[in-house]
This record gives sequence, structure tokens and C-alpha cells, in this order.
Amino acid sequence: MIDLATQEDLTEINQLIETIFTQETLTKITTEGYDNFLRFISQSSLLQRMEGGSKIWLYKMNLELVGVLEINQKNHIFLYFVKKQYRGKKIGKTLFNHVKNEVSGDITANSTDYALPIYQKLGFVQTGIPINCGGIIVSPVIFRQKP
Repeated sequence: MIDLATQEDLTEINQLIETIFTQETLTKITTEGYDNFLRFISQSSLLQRMEGGSKIWLYKMNLELVGVLEINQKNHIFLYFVKKQYRGKKIGKTLFNHVKNEVSGDITANSTDYALPIYQKLGFVQTGIPINCGGIIVSPVIFRQKP
């Protein structure tokens, strides 16, 4: 089941992403990047972005949160995570397909090297060289919506 997050979901969202991130950081990241990311996913930061127009979509199975995708009002993906035990079951793809049907226009993201093959599988194309974004090495990618 896919739903939009509310303020009441922020603790659960933060816990899911922090658990995945701290257990599976398989990307080039500095201590600064690690700390910056933890601040970025804090409940107050999530709430601030939601109040500013970001939407956070949740994928739940039997009331368990298993996937999250945050996209801002400019169609830029900030967060895209699926619990490890649910990967390979098309949950991430289903979540992305739902979100792309909810927005109009192209969708962008800054992908880590770990997530780049996932984005490419979804139809994203890398648009630039990897850059250091607050201590995390990311590559800009874009998904071009068909008119």
C-alpha cells in the first residue's frame, strides 16, 4: 500500500532510513557527509521540507514501513530507500512508478555510486560527473517523462 506521509509518520521514516543508512553505507562518504545526512533525515528536517512542499511517499506491507521516496516540488528526489529484506521484490520500482505518475515533468536525483544502477534500471540517465555534495559523492541523474 502506498500513501503520503503525515507528520505522525516522521519518527518511523527517520528510523527506517537511519537503520538502512547506518547498516549499509556502501558509498563514498566522509564523516562530515555522514553527520550531514543524519541531520538531513532528522524529524525536524523532514517536517521542514514537507511544510516547504516536499512529499514523502510510503510503501507499507501489513502496516510495516518498507519503503520511502521523498520528492520536492521541483521533482527532485531527496530520499529513496527500501528495507534490505524487501529488495528485489519490485517494491522500489512500484513506489517510483506511483510517484512518477503523481508528478508532471522530468524527475532528477543525486545518486550515490551504490544507488546508480538502481536509478539506471528505472530509466534515469546520468547527466554529469560525480561531485562532493556535503561529504557524500553523488552523480546527477534525470528521468525524462514522456509527453
